[in-house]
Amino acid sequence: RCMRIPEAIEIIEEMAERRGVEPPALYVGIARAGSEHPVVAAGSGSKLKETDFGPPLHVLAVPADLHPVEREYLETFAGL
Repeated sequence: RCMRIPEAIEIIEEMAERRGVEPPALYVGIARAGSEHPVVAAGSGSKLKETDFGPPLHVLAVPADLHPVEREYLETFAGL
């Protein structure tokens, strides 16, 4: 079975809570990359947990500090 983006975010947030650290502020979720109908979304964990990514395959990225061009791309194409 493939893990979906909301499941991965839940695991990351649970681990952060157990360790007493803040969970990531930004996630990037991608579903069916390279297909005719990919889904790309960026934002908080709560936003991405509510996003309908549809069927797998899913990819979750947790970026560090973004370059301005990366932020612009995510704002344009991923709803950041």
